Amino acid sequence: MRVRWFGVMLGVVLARAHGAAQDEVVIEASPLGVLRFHFPDGATADWFPSVMGAEWAYTNWRDAFMVDGSGHDLFSVGQRTRLPVRNADNGVLDLFAQFTVVEDAPEVLHFTYQFSAPEDVRLNTAYIECTLPAASFAEAALETIGGPPCPPVLPAQPMGEESHLANGTGSGLATADGTAHAVGVQLDQPKWCVALDARVWQQPWYALQFCALAAADGTLLAKDTTADVSGDLTFACPVRVAEPAVATPAAPLAGQKLHWSATDPEGLCLRNAAGERVAWFDPVVASPAGEPPQLKEQTLAGPEGEGSRLEAQWTARGDGKLSPAQTALVRDNVLTIEAELTAPEDYDGPPVIRYFSLPASHFAGCKLTFVGETEPWLILLPELLDRGLGRAMARGVRVSQGDTQILQLEADAPRCWTEYTVDGSFGVAECLLGNPIARHAYGGSGNHYLGRLTARAGDR
Repeated sequence: MRVRWFGVMLGVVLARAHGAAQDEVVIEASPLGVLRFHFPDGATADWFPSVMGAEWAYTNWRDAFMVDGSGHDLFSVGQRTRLPVRNADNGVLDLFAQFTVVEDAPEVLHFTYQFSAPEDVRLNTAYIECTLPAASFAEAALETIGGPPCPPVLPAQPMGEESHLANGTGSGLATADGTAHAVGVQLDQPKWCVALDARVWQQPWYALQFCALAAADGTLLAKDTTADVSGDLTFACPVRVAEPAVATPAAPLAGQKLHWSATDPEGLCLRNAAGERVAWFDPVVASPAGEPPQLKEQTLAGPEGEGSRLEAQWTARGDGKLSPAQTALVRDNVLTIEAELTAPEDYDGPPVIRYFSLPASHFAGCKLTFVGETEPWLILLPELLDRGLGRAMARGVRVSQGDTQILQLEADAPRCWTEYTVDGSFGVAECLLGNPIARHAYGGSGNHYLGRLTARAGDR
């Protein structure tokens, strides 16, 4: 049986620091793979995967795509996500992650991360990162486990331009020994470990990093090969994994008769039997930056159904011009949207997105499933980490309340779909042109979109 470092002080802390039996570290999980540790006094720390492509180009969990499962699957069968690798010609890494509470040691979580390459990809490092807010961890004890020396504490003030506090091969790192904030990581196998002060880059935290693979000059992770990092994550008191929150919509839609409208003055929308607008599209595909579009709309009616044809002239940031054309028809209560647009040759702006809004009053607590082969899913909640963000390459999304399907949006080809929360509503965004991921390349010259979206209400 492997002897775990960090165990001696646990009894001391449990006996003297907070003493109360109810002291615990509560762990909250996000669908994209980040964990947030809530300590007994309200302090928090985040734990998540990151990748650096060539020239240390950074990607973390915020850029990830869900592949299967939901955030809570990290603590059972495991969860799979996909991380883009910047500066790698659209390369990606697939990631499997899994946590288990160690038997007879409720303060210890064993973690396993496995990075794999579906195609050859060059990168500098793939690692797990724990960010510790400086306001809570300044002057906390710092120690390497079987690694190079480091300062005895996390410095209260930045050390000039020096960011690295520990940097080298070791068996782990630990901080805040003897306090309720204690975090210790002992790896199953020695790996490159880093402790750094991110305030050098105007970020208010320290970070502990544990590398599955690292090479200062870059290295190739070949197709179908893996890089792993695993070990024990130890706290000062028992951990409790927060159960997914439960919410019920104030005005549920399950069982109601819903119908689509393509000629509504308020734009393409879903209405209930009372005529109330319960979900809707933005009036035209648009981008988060630039001038509002100028619209020209025409009502259609005929054997193919009733609907509308819309043309728009839109000026993006940097004077890039877009001219989307969209036709929407409703037939047998199925809404079909066909659109076409091309980015001009000089276009170098934000991605072009089609937005769909789901008010929390109707959809809080509903299940959103990304439609595809593996169908990852999440629960629509306004208080999830980072605005409830979920993202997947999928043909569309399906929204259900309990066992009742409320609606489904499905495109004619897989695209990037993102879920987010804002101002009392849930948003669903389908990326038509460009790259929707922050810090990555935006839409490019000459990108072309021609496609169809089909929207259904109820179980049909």
